Amino acid sequence: MKEKSSSKRYAVVLSKAGASELGAFLSHLMKKSEGVSYFNCKTIDPNGPYFHMVVEDTTPDDADRLDFAIHIPHSFVIAVTYAADLKRIGFIK
Repeated sequence: MKEKSSSKRYAVVLSKAGASELGAFLSHLMKKSEGVSYFNCKTIDPNGPYFHMVVEDTTPDDADRLDFAIHIPHSFVIAVTYAADLKRIGFIK
């Protein structure tokens, strides 16, 4: 099941082990709030051997939007939340 929607945004919440493993090279793009590490994503596809997601972010000066695809092991993901406005999700500020 490939999840695609222009109105939904996803927060892919990582396990502590997953955040630690990915933090070595993606810590600058990973979001953290209230002890939770997550990625803001445009699309996700949990099917297949890896969890596929298109992460959306902005450059450090907020000048440009940056989207990139990443495949991670399913064991790194503990939850996926989605909403039209991610700021309505409690742990996201």
